[in-house]
Amino acid sequence: MIDPNNINTTRVGQLADAPFNMTDQIAHEVGTALKRGSVQGLADFIALQIGASSGMSFVSVTVPDGGTLPNTTQNEWLLVGKGTFYNINGGATIVTTEELNALVSNGTFWSIGVEIPITADLTGISQTILSGNTQTAPSENAVFNALALKMDIETLGSSDVQITITTSISITTATNDSSGVGQNGHHVVINNGVSVINLTCNGGVTASYGKVGTGAITFVQGSGRTLVQLSGTAVFNGIAGSTATLWSNGTTDYLSINNY
Repeated sequence: MIDPNNINTTRVGQLADAPFNMTDQIAHEVGTALKRGSVQGLADFIALQIGASSGMSFVSVTVPDGGTLPNTTQNEWLLVGKGTFYNINGGATIVTTEELNALVSNGTFWSIGVEIPITADLTGISQTILSGNTQTAPSENAVFNALALKMDIETLGSSDVQITITTSISITTATNDSSGVGQNGHHVVINNGVSVINLTCNGGVTASYGKVGTGAITFVQGSGRTLVQLSGTAVFNGIAGSTATLWSNGTTDYLSINNY
């Protein structure tokens, strides 16, 4: 008989943080029985749910909270935790709120495929007791209900990626196009004609820029922010077709300019 005085319970939120490994064990409920499986097994199962028939491959990389997602040239997917992840090629910054999330790529940038809530409810949970030590694990169906969600890769087109801002006066990264669409997550075409203007960087934006006017555009450091000029200049003064990219991490904005 189990002595109740030797039983301790621990919620998931009380456990120490540790990065996922493919051999780690995850508890899941099969019928009324609590079973275990590996992260690798979960990854294989997610692959079937979000498009293995489309030839999607799993990207085995670790992207920390606040990190930049890897380059992608094909339909593929990866796992991340809760946090903010900076996209590539004009894709919008991704913010995840669940403990485990599958991001999918359309070959250009990343989007959220499935957000998987992992919670602990002690009601009806089976326990493994060794010399008075108890391990508890979720016994809910939330993970598998979430896995039923699918991301249609065909809907991740690029028709809404580009916006155009036509202006003869200085703007900021908070300036929208004529339809009210913001710069974050877009390729922004700036048509300033012959006017010389400034673009103040106020943060929170991941965007690429294209120049079609002849007037110079100077990226200006916003209040309380640091502007890092990766290409050694903040002046966007090349010919039409020149490009620039801007992304933020905390209070730092990173700028790269290609003047042709």
